[in-house]
Amino acid sequence: MFAFLFSVMGLSIGLTISTWAQTQPTIGARPAALGASYIALADDGYAAYWNPAGLPGLRHQEINTMRADLFGTGFLTSYLSYAIPFNDRYGAAVDWVNQGFDDSELAYSQNRLGFALGTRFNDWLAVGGSAKWYRFDAGLEGIGNPLDFSGTGSGWGFDASLLLKPFAGISLGLLSQDLTGTEITYNNGLSQPLYPFKMRLGAAYTLNRQLSLSAGLDESWRLAVEYRVHPALVLRGGIHRDRDRPQGLFYALGAGLRHNFALVDYAYTQTPDLGATHRFSLGLAFDLKASAVKIHDLHLQPIFPALQKRYLRKPLGTVKLTNTSRRPLAANVSLYIPAAMDAPSQLSEAIVLAPGSEQINLFALFGDQLAAWPRNRVLAAQLEVVYTEGSRTRNSTRQAPVTVYNSNAVQWESIGAAAAFITPDDETVASFARGVLQPRLRDIQRGGGASQSLLSAMLLFNALGQHGVRYLADPNNPYEKIAGRDFVVDSIQYPAQLLQRRTGDCDDLTVLYCSLLENIGISTALIDAPNHILMAFDTGVSRYQSQSVGLPQGQYLERDGRLWIPVEVTLFGASFHEAWSIAMAECLQLQDEGNLTVVDTRRAWDSYPPSPPAFDNRIIPPEPTALAALYDLDWHSLRRIRGDFLRQEYLEPLTDDLDNRALRQALIYNLVQLGEYQQALQELEKDAAQSPDRKMDNNRAIVYHLLGDSEKALQLWEQLLALFPEDRDIQSNLQIARTQIGRAGAAPIRPADISQAGYKAFPIKKSFHRGGWVI
Repeated sequence: MFAFLFSVMGLSIGLTISTWAQTQPTIGARPAALGASYIALADDGYAAYWNPAGLPGLRHQEINTMRADLFGTGFLTSYLSYAIPFNDRYGAAVDWVNQGFDDSELAYSQNRLGFALGTRFNDWLAVGGSAKWYRFDAGLEGIGNPLDFSGTGSGWGFDASLLLKPFAGISLGLLSQDLTGTEITYNNGLSQPLYPFKMRLGAAYTLNRQLSLSAGLDESWRLAVEYRVHPALVLRGGIHRDRDRPQGLFYALGAGLRHNFALVDYAYTQTPDLGATHRFSLGLAFDLKASAVKIHDLHLQPIFPALQKRYLRKPLGTVKLTNTSRRPLAANVSLYIPAAMDAPSQLSEAIVLAPGSEQINLFALFGDQLAAWPRNRVLAAQLEVVYTEGSRTRNSTRQAPVTVYNSNAVQWESIGAAAAFITPDDETVASFARGVLQPRLRDIQRGGGASQSLLSAMLLFNALGQHGVRYLADPNNPYEKIAGRDFVVDSIQYPAQLLQRRTGDCDDLTVLYCSLLENIGISTALIDAPNHILMAFDTGVSRYQSQSVGLPQGQYLERDGRLWIPVEVTLFGASFHEAWSIAMAECLQLQDEGNLTVVDTRRAWDSYPPSPPAFDNRIIPPEPTALAALYDLDWHSLRRIRGDFLRQEYLEPLTDDLDNRALRQALIYNLVQLGEYQQALQELEKDAAQSPDRKMDNNRAIVYHLLGDSEKALQLWEQLLALFPEDRDIQSNLQIARTQIGRAGAAPIRPADISQAGYKAFPIKKSFHRGGWVI
């Protein structure tokens, strides 16, 4: 239609019929709705008219019809075509166009019969051509040849076309219409030009199965968009402007419906000066030969955006495929869920379907849009099986409904499912952890090398309480009522959301605290308590070094030879010591009953890898001074526990056996590990009084350095080196101390430097006699 409009632009409806007859019509409601920007698309039966090079790409045979009343004037255009792909390389079509008035007094008609053929050389190049036979019949004098009237004439025209697909999703098209110019020879022997040679160019970009853009260039600039809002519904729109004449902007709108093999399309086109034109198309896509592959029993599980990475390894659903032929068929199976996927998810490898039935697992790759899915929706999933039979590629399709839940939804098939919401790499989480730990690094370091993880976890717990994070039971689906019921859908907040909202139930609080600890390198675990979720973290201390953290048995869980601290996260706002004690008591009870179930977060990530939405929450952590009261309270509680431990393990036995140097050495070692440097010096003085050994001054020097008295430490090491010039440990310690003291300033330690083993405050190599001393 648009090519026609450019010939009549600026004229009134009273233009002569001869002018109309010399303008090629726009065929097909779909091409018309795209503003005739169709040269590079041409992927259906209308390729016979617009670009025959697209015919080999058809998957089905097609019959298409169209009816249009040009500008509402009674000048009608009708179309009928039949297109067939013979195999993957060749396709052909025949079509018929009729134009004329429905008024018997204006007895005029133009008929065009076309024969089109296309061939594809490879995946990126196809060519095509068509031959067109025209016949005119007019009963009104002056229409065919006003100089010497004859009402009937005929003639031939020829087109050639090209279709290129150089990259995935990109196609380029070229159509050379009326290569030698098309003329009509009338019965009186005279000839009259009908259509001159014209070159039309096109380009198209298919982003995914939902959205495609196209552009065209001929006598106009053309631009169009096509968007599939549903597997059965497509919306279209196009605009174009004449390159040489300032008539204004032409625009078109339309829609298409598809159900099984039936196609219905509509287009509305509007010109600046003339009336609107409505086009209606009907089509059938079919194969005379029944499909050799039948699709049965397509079942899809509900989709949870938080688990989208899981669907790459665990099937989202299953389908049964039946090969009705007598030979094995090579096939590719793909699943596509519009709005949730950027492109169809295809099985990694082609499968071979033996005759008979086979059940296939379906996997899925989703786009970024699924991570922030706002609400529960039911979508239509499309399954396509593309197979090769003989020399032709064919396909079978089936649709099934699938429920997509919002991005916070989860099913408790296992407590490990919560790991999908533990997001240590989230910038909001990382920023909060840095803001809390950075100002208190020196305090944490003074707590002793073996206690860094414990003290960091304690500080973050205090910070969440000071930030106002509080437990609030979910009124709709409290965990205690739905745990273990995998058909109930629960909701978990992502850590960035909870830091902003500040209230959540036990699962929300658990994933937040675990995320913060995992961000600073502390391993965490989920504990499935009856009707409740607890968590625990790894202190980084092995059971062989339990004395170095100063905790007696009953204050920790031993897992894989390491000490773990459980925490009751619903007590944010209370003391860390209280949350620790309550969780420990519950874990010991579960352990006695044989019901203690612990799932490591990092192992759970293997089955439930996180795929969170992108958050841009700017959360300001509490000021260090605001944290001081809570932290100091918990620090004193911890020192009291350690003091009781040291008294029972060392001090009381030493009271009964003052000459036990090995026990005193162990006490000194653990005092240093616990950051009790002054008490360690006192015990060193007692040890020196018992057995004067100048090499023991090396240990005193280490403690002086840890206390910050570097000058005194240097003096001791220099005196020792004079006495023992060949001692490599003393040489090394002295060199390290001189280098450290000679620095302009120590490099800041980042929160990410916290590891399971804690900070290394100073790399002294000389060890005590017991077990090695690494500070």
